[in-house]
Amino acid sequence: MKSFNKYICLFLSVMLIAGGSGCAKEESQPREYTQIYEAGLDITYLLSEMASSDEYITFFTGDTAVKDVVKKIGDGDYSKPKAVYEIMITDEMFERLVDTASLDNATDELKKSLTDRVRSSFITQLNGTAGVNSLAASSICTAGKTFINPIADGIILVYTYENGYPIAITFTAEPDGSAGASGTFVMVEDFDSIEGIKSYFSETDIEVLEVTQ
Repeated sequence: MKSFNKYICLFLSVMLIAGGSGCAKEESQPREYTQIYEAGLDITYLLSEMASSDEYITFFTGDTAVKDVVKKIGDGDYSKPKAVYEIMITDEMFERLVDTASLDNATDELKKSLTDRVRSSFITQLNGTAGVNSLAASSICTAGKTFINPIADGIILVYTYENGYPIAITFTAEPDGSAGASGTFVMVEDFDSIEGIKSYFSETDIEVLEVTQ
């Protein structure tokens, strides 16, 4: 469907699925999304402010082409998402990643660091397919926060809008109960529905679910 599907699927295949034609889907479990959802919303508001601030943009770049992309992002309306989706990357995928990386003797902390970095780079890899200027613009407009939530680990939420770019928020959790959330704009087309999101990962078993509040 998309001309760069193969690029994304290759990334996922190398990083997540090495050696297998597919991964067993884990059964979806109900989650309590309220705190995670609201933490993500806080980041979307901050990202909207970043993208609409000429002073902020100029502080990070003088490149006219990149500034034009950010301005286009900032012209959107991010006051209320039309829908929010979760991208589910199963534990089986990350177990394959650890096996592929030959980390049998690594500590749990190192293994978690690796999986967290893969999740964090997930949207960056996707934005890289939209072009250098789009990737630079999304890199300028990134934000994060920490909060307390022991179940936040491994969640990726995508906030979509009637008139604006999607925003992806990646959540990670630590053993002490603290959680981190980082977000950026998604620069590729049609990433605002279950079907559209799935089309970028058609050769994987990634699941996409709508989050209701």
